[in-house]
Amino acid sequence: GGVTLEFPQRGEIDPLTMPVSPLAKAKQITFRYRVDAPRGARLVSAQTPNQPATVSLYFQRQGDNWSGRGRFASYRWYSPAKAVIPLTPGERTLTVRFDETWTNVNGVPNSRDPQGYASALKNTGQIGIAFGTSSARSHGVYSTGPARFTLLEFSIT
Repeated sequence: GGVTLEFPQRGEIDPLTMPVSPLAKAKQITFRYRVDAPRGARLVSAQTPNQPATVSLYFQRQGDNWSGRGRFASYRWYSPAKAVIPLTPGERTLTVRFDETWTNVNGVPNSRDPQGYASALKNTGQIGIAFGTSSARSHGVYSTGPARFTLLEFSIT
């Protein structure tokens, strides 16, 4: 059945993370998930409730201090805009290639910091499924009623 988490009705779910080997030789990530929620339950961004709640991917270089400043500005990389999906009930499959435009935590695309991107791929420590919005990717989501996220498949090739 996969990995399942319940969206809280108090508090929030931020990213779902897992350790991973370096991604320098990887081509893409594919993940399949399902969101279950009864009619009337809404998934809401914790930081910006007026924006649609989303799910997306990110990876993080080992040793990140979460500041996003100085040398740590390019330690976290978020998937392309096309791979930021509104959180709505149903099953979805998403494939994201590493040769697409990923952005660092400050919104700088990998084309403007190819060295930082390559270094993060070479020294990856974890990968995550981010819950938030298109502008605040890992800043959390909660639900107004019972709701569940099930990760059905996750592969890096």
